[in-house]
Amino acid sequence: DAKGCSATATVDISENILPLALAVQQTAEINCFGGSQAALQVQASGGKGPFQYKWSREGVTGQAPAGLSAGDYTVTVTDAAGNAKTAQVSIPQPNELKAAATATAPASTGNADGQAAATASGGNGGFAFKWDNGETAAQATQLAPGSHSVTATDAKGCSATATVDISENILPLALAVQQTAEINCFGGSQAALQVQASGGKGPFKYQWSQDGVSGQAPAGLTAGDYTVTITDAMGTEQAASFSIPQPAVLEAEAEVISPASTNNSDGQATGRASGGTAPYSYKWGNGEEGAGAKALAPGIHTVTVVDNRGCTATASVEVSENILPLKAAIRQAVEINCFGEQNAAIQVEVKGGKGPYQYQWSDGAMSGGEAAGLAAGDYAVTVTDVTGAAQSARISIRQPEALTVRITDKEPAFSDASNDGKATAEAEGGNGGYSFRWDNGATGSRVENLPLGRHAVTVTDNKGCVASAAFETTERIMKELASGAVRSGQTIQMQKLQFEADSTNITEDNRPILDEIYVFLKDNPSIVVEIGGHTNNLPPPEYCDQLSTDRARAVAEYLVQQGIDPDRVFYKGYGKRKPLFSNGTEDGRRRNQRVEIKILRL
Repeated sequence: DAKGCSATATVDISENILPLALAVQQTAEINCFGGSQAALQVQASGGKGPFQYKWSREGVTGQAPAGLSAGDYTVTVTDAAGNAKTAQVSIPQPNELKAAATATAPASTGNADGQAAATASGGNGGFAFKWDNGETAAQATQLAPGSHSVTATDAKGCSATATVDISENILPLALAVQQTAEINCFGGSQAALQVQASGGKGPFKYQWSQDGVSGQAPAGLTAGDYTVTITDAMGTEQAASFSIPQPAVLEAEAEVISPASTNNSDGQATGRASGGTAPYSYKWGNGEEGAGAKALAPGIHTVTVVDNRGCTATASVEVSENILPLKAAIRQAVEINCFGEQNAAIQVEVKGGKGPYQYQWSDGAMSGGEAAGLAAGDYAVTVTDVTGAAQSARISIRQPEALTVRITDKEPAFSDASNDGKATAEAEGGNGGYSFRWDNGATGSRVENLPLGRHAVTVTDNKGCVASAAFETTERIMKELASGAVRSGQTIQMQKLQFEADSTNITEDNRPILDEIYVFLKDNPSIVVEIGGHTNNLPPPEYCDQLSTDRARAVAEYLVQQGIDPDRVFYKGYGKRKPLFSNGTEDGRRRNQRVEIKILRL
């Protein structure tokens, strides 16, 4: 109680035990007929445990026995209170799986083409089949003669086996012989035969009519007739014959068409072939190919014929030598480019005769069939062959004309500082295609801007020949003729143009003055002038008129000859009627013998 006082009492509780009851359940089935894979499970209720289990079959114990075969089973369960209860169960199994096989077609001789059909019953259904040759269909179609087995398997892996005998359908023995390799050349042994047997029953034996020939596919055979007898395993015999052909013998012939000319390989011959197997190819000993040879030296030559199968035959022919008349000519191999050079080369061309040849030149220093480093001139050679025949030849080596250059037009400089001199060069001879180069670097046939002094021009032709000319640029004599300084009606004295007494000849000393007038007129193509001639007073008037006219004409003709239009140059003689200086002195008379130029029209 609240203060720790205690008292004890007892009571009895009774147990309500229910009646013992049993239930047996199959927990595993039997897959195949005769199997022992079944299992049972006993479920006890009520009673008082623990329970004891006793089965009607030996070796079966416990609440959940396994590994059981088909049949009836009884179990008695006893609880701790001694109460017992009995139950029965029957374990079923599939029907027995059975397989059967029936032959449906025999196998042909030597082949796996027999046929059989398989069936199955019992088991668990869903049958699959497998034959001993690997086929998996119910119908087998590739069976060799003999006994065969088939296994049927149901859906749960149960199996059964059946056997069947496949008979052999032996056909009549027959054979055929085929040639598999031909003979290429006459007398060859490359042929081969193949025997094809059908029907009968192997293995087969082969017996040939010729010694050394054996087997189904003999090779290395020569031409001829062959017979083979075949015997099968049952002793049946069959024979066949075959004839092996061969090409006709390959033959070659050769014939000369034309002899070789002397010292040349130009003989001709032709080859012919027969027999063998066309088409044919030809090869000559000198390397030529084809039936016809055209480059044969004198002597014996062989041609080899090869047919389409590689068979060969040879023939020989002798080509004679046709010695033609000896002929000789000289050919110039190298020309002379420039006048005076010694670089020509010549070659002797010999035809006919028979070599070797000897050469005798007109120049004893020359020898052999070639010569070089020669100057222009005539050369002769005599050629002699080994038979003593001789032939001469000549040649003239020519050279170009000497290359020259001259100054055709020269204009003086106006003064020492003007640098306006001009010159024109003209080349002749050589080989044409001239190029000019002046000492101031200018090119072309005309140069300008020359200072006073000595100058030179070099011309080169198209073969490299060179020539030079020197000239002097002088100071202008008649500065009155400067362009733009003249006027119409103006008369210009040419005091430095002097004539010898009683002469009308243009001297070399007069040419520079006249050349200046020519250049002036050339550069001013619209100007028209009159050349006037004058004398002193000593000769008679008629003589003076004629002399002055002739001198004026000489100047005018000089200008026309240089290229001035004659319609631009008039001339007139004034005799002694217009003296400029006193005729009382020798100097005055000399200076009155003059020529003037008058500007008629600009």
